[in-house]
Amino acid sequence: MRRHLLGLLVVLSTSLATATPASAGPSDVDHDRADDDLPLIAGSRGGVDVFWWSAKGVESALPLVPFVQFELSPSLVLDLHVPIGFVVNAHIRGEDKAIFGLGNPTVGLTYFTTSNRLTWFIGGRASLPIAGLNDSRTWLTANLFSAVSMALYDLHYWAYKYLPIGARGGFEYATTKNLFFRGSLEPTVYVPLNADEAGIVGAAQRKTQLFYQLRVELEGRSDSGWGGGAGIQIFHAVTEGDTLGRGDNAQGAFDPFVSYDSGTTFGRLGCLIALDTPLGLGFDRGKVAALHMTLGTHF
Repeated sequence: MRRHLLGLLVVLSTSLATATPASAGPSDVDHDRADDDLPLIAGSRGGVDVFWWSAKGVESALPLVPFVQFELSPSLVLDLHVPIGFVVNAHIRGEDKAIFGLGNPTVGLTYFTTSNRLTWFIGGRASLPIAGLNDSRTWLTANLFSAVSMALYDLHYWAYKYLPIGARGGFEYATTKNLFFRGSLEPTVYVPLNADEAGIVGAAQRKTQLFYQLRVELEGRSDSGWGGGAGIQIFHAVTEGDTLGRGDNAQGAFDPFVSYDSGTTFGRLGCLIALDTPLGLGFDRGKVAALHMTLGTHF
């Protein structure tokens, strides 16, 4: 399954490269455009991502990730994400209880430039290792269920006693006024803070790890602001052959969604469906099919 997903991503990226027009346009984003027409990487905005996953032994896992993005200059943005893990009625030691945890607050800095209808971006991020400050079972379980609810994408939010340092690069191409093709690649190095303990994923020895994640998506949007699309994403643990358990070290997921952007407020509602082991197929018993909602505002 992992090879098929990677192959599809390569084909889509190659198609974009061959479709890119040769003529050059302005070097930066046109800020006279409405906010709902700007690339996702541009502009100032704030909001929250919410996931909801329910399965056997987990009545409701509800990770929340409030975020804010500041445009420091016409080509530079600063972003902050603060992940919060919450589980309703988790089954722990024979009891059903609500549990809470905190993930790793993450700060990123990204440079972007637009030529004609194609925007490229490159940047980096670092996460403050808050997830490892509490060793209680409830805290760690809340964070683990949160990572699973997100199909292991953005795992740096929940990494336990690691310092995640990552890079990212990608593009957004407006194939027409109302159709957008996006892609991103994010490699991350996980630096251990304690070499004697196992990490949040599997039972791997605590040593420096290299993971990456990538995603491509296609979104159509009407002049009224309503739209929809779908994305495919992959998380891959490069340095461990069985980091995720069950003989696998990668996780793929499919993410269909509806969207809205008025130029003032924006939102998405989708269903994140794990495609392969260990978390899929998504609608099988105990596997991951999670609702995903984003709400926010431009400022």
